Amino acid sequence: MAVAVDRHGALLRELLRPDRPGLAFASRASDPRPRHAMQARTDPPPWREFAADADAILDSVLGRLERHLRVPAGGWVHEEPFVLRHRIIMDRLRFESVTSFVAPEPTDLDYFVTLDFRFVRGAEHYQRWHLSIAVWSELPFGVEHRPPLDDRYPWRIREADEAVLRRRPRHYRDLFEAAARHAENWLEGRGYEHSRLTISGRRYMQPDFWIAVPGERTAPDRYFTAADTPAAEIIRTMLRVDSVFDDTLSASVLNGDYLVLRQMAAGIDAERRLDRRFHFTRHPLYLIIVGEAPWFSPTRGFHVDDRYVPVEGPADGQCAHHHRCHRYEYVARQEFCVRDLVDALTDMETYAAFTLYDVHNDMQVWENHLKVYETTAAAGGRLWDALATHLPIRRMRQLAKVHHAVELLHQTLLQGIADLNDLDTLARECRARVNRARDALSDRFDDLVLQRHLDGNPGLRAALSQTGVFAQLAGAAASLVDHAGRVAERYQDVIDAVKDAFDERRVREGDAIQKAGVILALSLAFDSIVGIVAATQPERSGEQGAWLSVLAWTSGSVVLLTALVFGVWITRLGRLGDRAFRTRYDGTRRRGVRWFRRDARSDGLWRFMKNSCTDALEGHSRDAQPLAFWRSLDQRLVKDLSVLWDGPRVSHYPAVERASADVYTPARRPDLVGADIAELYAQVGSWSIDALLFTERARRLYRYRLPKLALLYRCIGRMPASFLRLEYLAPTTNIVSESELDIAIRRYARAVGAAPHRPDGTELGQFIDHLLQARQPRTAAEAMEAIDALLAEHVAAAHDPVQPVVQPARAAAAVSVAGVDHDISAATGDPAAP
Repeated sequence: MAVAVDRHGALLRELLRPDRPGLAFASRASDPRPRHAMQARTDPPPWREFAADADAILDSVLGRLERHLRVPAGGWVHEEPFVLRHRIIMDRLRFESVTSFVAPEPTDLDYFVTLDFRFVRGAEHYQRWHLSIAVWSELPFGVEHRPPLDDRYPWRIREADEAVLRRRPRHYRDLFEAAARHAENWLEGRGYEHSRLTISGRRYMQPDFWIAVPGERTAPDRYFTAADTPAAEIIRTMLRVDSVFDDTLSASVLNGDYLVLRQMAAGIDAERRLDRRFHFTRHPLYLIIVGEAPWFSPTRGFHVDDRYVPVEGPADGQCAHHHRCHRYEYVARQEFCVRDLVDALTDMETYAAFTLYDVHNDMQVWENHLKVYETTAAAGGRLWDALATHLPIRRMRQLAKVHHAVELLHQTLLQGIADLNDLDTLARECRARVNRARDALSDRFDDLVLQRHLDGNPGLRAALSQTGVFAQLAGAAASLVDHAGRVAERYQDVIDAVKDAFDERRVREGDAIQKAGVILALSLAFDSIVGIVAATQPERSGEQGAWLSVLAWTSGSVVLLTALVFGVWITRLGRLGDRAFRTRYDGTRRRGVRWFRRDARSDGLWRFMKNSCTDALEGHSRDAQPLAFWRSLDQRLVKDLSVLWDGPRVSHYPAVERASADVYTPARRPDLVGADIAELYAQVGSWSIDALLFTERARRLYRYRLPKLALLYRCIGRMPASFLRLEYLAPTTNIVSESELDIAIRRYARAVGAAPHRPDGTELGQFIDHLLQARQPRTAAEAMEAIDALLAEHVAAAHDPVQPVVQPARAAAAVSVAGVDHDISAATGDPAAP
């Protein structure tokens, strides 16, 4: 916690250092108040206290930040998730000197940059900074965005006849975009990382807003229909479209005065990652063109002094600078209304990303679980096919051994049916969560803005709730439900085949069992007759023949032997698998006084599943165990998993030089019938252990601080003995997906105060996993050593673990654009004001 507060304090101090060129001011913190669209027309514009001296406001901001970080899960009392809003405004000199920004081409524009911070408490009580970066083409009018002007500072507001933007729109687009992107990278280097939402291989970026104010305003819908006006050039340039009538462009008139256009731009992430693939992006771009405001009438209740600060009007109600005051009031009110509109759109985009973030994480986890189950069923099906080749012809002991293997196969598959049904329910719940989020976003849109449709365009409301992230996730959720049904059906098909084989055996052997019963009954009857004869003959003849004694002893011995065999068979009834399977499953007994107790086990799959199951880990999480406990638990679990995986695996394969590690290769099966049955029996045992190990892990491993366990799972899934790597069974997968690993390592890095990403933006979990993959450890013990070394090298722990405060990536990088060749004059709106 102290690290988060110190980091934010260091950022504010760095920006406000008085020895740097230019000027910068910071505002005190306040809590935003949501407003309906029309309230901004009548509510008094807010006023903020700014200071250039860091000490004047830092204690207040950082003190409130620390208190918010300490708020327990049930103590959050704010209706809205956004609190603690404060901003820093700086001129071009200060921005370029602090961030070392260099414009892409020379420019004479003295722009301003605002960093607008809002603290967010979201679902599951995670905490983030919602940070907006606003680039202004001129100094804003409203005193909520800047300090009052003073003779000590060179800042001033543009006069009515003064032109600010004299070049083509593309020049300012490139300049403002470069400044916003450079500010993002600069902030990320200081710990304010981007939140990333990747769906179907595409990374969804946070929106950019452009605000244009024409010099001659008209009805907002006319900007959309006129193809030869400067507004049309602004639309084509800022949104990167060929025409305002492009299908990808959504447009509406919002709040009666603003033409708002939205374009979901496709692109490619600028940098290649370790996997040497480009990452495709989806980037929402907004353009807001301000129309006329016929409802506006000046109050004449205040005037503007020489510093452009609103003060009480003269006693007689007259003002010597009435036109200047009227212009000030008009532009300040315009900034206030545009600020509320951009706030509403930004918050809706952020709400969609934050709401769907957890849904998307769960969907990725469930999808990987289904792939593991699918591969498990395919591997079990191949073993069933091999065992089924012995069923028509084998008899006696060999047939019994085959059936014992089939029983173990059947039992393991049955254990996954309930889990698959649960996964199907969870997949349907994800689809329902997407639909609920879509409905909530539509309601939020209706609560905050008013929309008027343009002819032939679906409008902003439909674009937000039916395209982009929602469309991708809705399709992915439907595919997930279908996948869950297919995997469950595949499992059930194998189980039904095994069940039918047992039914056939019962029918085929029923006759033999009845015949054996008749023979046994006849032998018992014969033994009884012999006993009676042996008892009654001496009474009749006075002596007993030698043959009768031998016959009596023989028949008694046969009955006794049959009873002993039956008793031994009863004791072994229900036992599944060979000795190697039972040892790996149940563990080895501890040595010492209590070694003979059956529950005294030192290792084994049963113990590992008990300690790593979801219920056990959730219990530790509810108990709020400290980081030291999780580290100890992580080390113990990876040690148990290593011993379990590296345990002896029985094989009857003949020694083959440079043989394949694929345990299911038919070419390597022995020619001897008994050896082949024994090998398949052992392979069913190994498959059962691995299947339970792969499928019975914690459902959401990323929720817990177990980085070593997640990485070891990844290594094991790639080892030669793992059936997950067999491409001909099913699409290759791993026990833990890449996305879940990234989240797990990211959370662990934040918990220890380390950077969750590499300097080049690569996910730390992905980077470490690639290094492990390059080393190709052959055993779990080797993988453990490599994991310990890589975590120690790349995840440097801080002294004070923190609950992270992060930036959700370009929540709104907004700029103010003015027109073309003096046709559009400059006036700005704050893209992220309160």
